[in-house]
Parts: sequence; structure tokens; C-alpha cells
Amino acid sequence: MDKFEKSLSTLNKSFLSGCAVGAFITFSAYFGYSLYTENKNEYNKKFAQICKESHAAKDADVNRMLQVCATIIAVNGHAYLSTVDNASMPDHQYPCCRMMAIKPIWKPPATLSHMYIGTNNTSRKYKQLQTNKHAVVSFGDTDGHGYVSLYGELREVTNEQKLESLFPYKWSAYPDGVEDPRFTVFRMNIAKIEFVSNRFGYDSKAQDWRPFILNRMPNTLEFDTAKWIVCDKAKKWRVDYSGYLVFDDHLQ
Repeated sequence: MDKFEKSLSTLNKSFLSGCAVGAFITFSAYFGYSLYTENKNEYNKKFAQICKESHAAKDADVNRMLQVCATIIAVNGHAYLSTVDNASMPDHQYPCCRMMAIKPIWKPPATLSHMYIGTNNTSRKYKQLQTNKHAVVSFGDTDGHGYVSLYGELREVTNEQKLESLFPYKWSAYPDGVEDPRFTVFRMNIAKIEFVSNRFGYDSKAQDWRPFILNRMPNTLEFDTAKWIVCDKAKKWRVDYSGYLVFDDHLQ
């Protein structure tokens, strides 16, 4: 009888353990799926909002590309800032890349003409930007197999009123607010946009894996509005009535 009771007890423990493991796996799968669905819905919701509110270009193809990029940027609160030092300096022969919080008030407008980067004037990035003003800011979309990289030149903002308007509300990094002498903001005039997004149908299937690229028309570089050239070696080109250079498969 004792052997039977021991066997039954062991069986019950195994059963309960199995149930616990099964419940954990089920919960983990459900939780993971919920996160994926929530993430997907967030992107789709933001994209629909941007498409409704923002028409950055008169050409539909250019406009949609800008909307896709704007969506990835809007959803992400962090980005990677890549800077380079003077090549002659022995300690920094490689590009420096770091993740940064990008506050909503620093993000670019619908035309993706410019954005802002806030930093500390005692930081390494500040010193590097004094030497070489060219940098790249990259936003990622892991689940959507995509990213947006913004290339441009960063210039320090010196206007006091503008600096005050760019200071994030109650930013704990600077208890004294905009009066803190370390607080610095750079404006990036975006010269090139590189992006890929499987989520929105811009996946790089070419053998060379090249991303989609938008180049800024030089005569708009210093303005708050922008016009973009779509670079696609497989396409022909035309210029539409608004001055945007876009691709056209029908041209010979």
C-alpha cells in the first residue's frame, strides 16, 4: 500500500509540474504574441494618423516613403547617434555610436527636413561634433525588419529663445533647466534618408541588399521644408510639377 501511495504521490507531483510548465509556456507565448500585436498595432495606428494628417510631398511615391520613415521615427523614443573624430587623433580612429533618448520636441517635421539633438557640452559627442559636424541618427524597427538613418550636418543652436523652446519639460538631467550651462542643442539639417521597412513593403530584395535612399535637393537644405530625390538605380526618372524628382517605369 505504501508503494502505491508513493507512486500516486509521485504521479501527482509530475502531473502538477507538467501543468505548471505548460501554463508557463502558454502564458509566455500569449504574452509574447500580445507584445507583438501591440507593437504592430502601434505602428499601424501611427502610420494611419500620419497619412491622414501629413502630406509632405505632392508626389504620392515620395510622400509615402516620407510617411513610412516618419512613422518609424515617431514610434521610437530612442535612436543611435554616430559621430566621428578627427582622423589624426590617436585615441579615436573609429566612429562612435551611442543610443540616445530623442525627445518628441526634437523629432523632425513631416518633410523630414531637420531634427534636434540635445546633449551636454562636456560630453564626448560634443567635442567630436566640434571637429566633424557630420553625423548619422538611426531609428530601428526590429519586429518590422526595418530602420531609418538620417544623414546630415549638426550645428549648435545659440539662439536663447530657441534653446528654451527645445528644453524638454522637467528634464531630470538638468535640474536647473535651460539655465544649466552644460545644456546644448544641435540642429541637424537632414541631407540624406536611408531606410528599409518590410512592415510597410519597402524590403531590400536586391542582390546587393541596398536600402531605399532619398537625397535632399540642395537648394532646400537650409530651409524647414524639403524636397527629395528618390534614388533607385532600377528606375527611370521624371520631374513632376512640384519640382520633386521621382521615378517612372514608363520612361525609356
